Amino acid sequence: MNKFLSLMIMALTFSCASAQKDYSYMNNKSYQTKSVLKKSLIDSSKPLDEKSIQKVLNSKIRIPRAINLAVTRVGSDSDFQRIDQKVAQDFYAKKNWGKRVQSIIPVPRVLIEAPISINTLRRSAVLLQADMHLIIMPFSYGDWKFQWFEKNKAKATTSLEVLLLDTRTGVIPFTSIITETVEVEKGDDEYSNTELVSRARRDSEKKALIQVAKQVKTFLNTIK
Repeated sequence: MNKFLSLMIMALTFSCASAQKDYSYMNNKSYQTKSVLKKSLIDSSKPLDEKSIQKVLNSKIRIPRAINLAVTRVGSDSDFQRIDQKVAQDFYAKKNWGKRVQSIIPVPRVLIEAPISINTLRRSAVLLQADMHLIIMPFSYGDWKFQWFEKNKAKATTSLEVLLLDTRTGVIPFTSIITETVEVEKGDDEYSNTELVSRARRDSEKKALIQVAKQVKTFLNTIK
């Protein structure tokens, strides 16, 4: 089995897939009667002690009705504009995020500390006065196929790991993995198959990004 065929099988298996954390329990009476967690009990300088573990597990978080949402794409290139300017404009359009999101804040690179961790991402959100921090980490792979009588084609798959971090508590109430696959044909302005595969990977990520706002909107509309 050649490499491209293997990629096609994998892509068909995972194309247009999405797996989410089940957050429906957050509206249950058993969850709503818990005490509200008002601060983070996680200290990056020391292990989480048993008392703090039990406190986090036996508490609930309260999501504000009006949310300032910070957004970070974690990767070798964290700039959405380099993916596609139109996609970036659509992604940051407030109308796509629902009534609870009052502002969407792209996190500047200077605030993305290395090495990246939950604690450093939380600090970035604090400095931006963001109530929640949406973190997106893309993973993609692609390959191309030579064709004798037609233009070469490339197929790529991107999986986005998405998590929503509550800035006040450090708790993560929402996670999702979104996977999309695209196939593209080599353009006249592309000099190499490397360019072709790169475009396929970008397009598969753009296709997955469209779903992020929809999922976050549904989550925020569902939770009291």
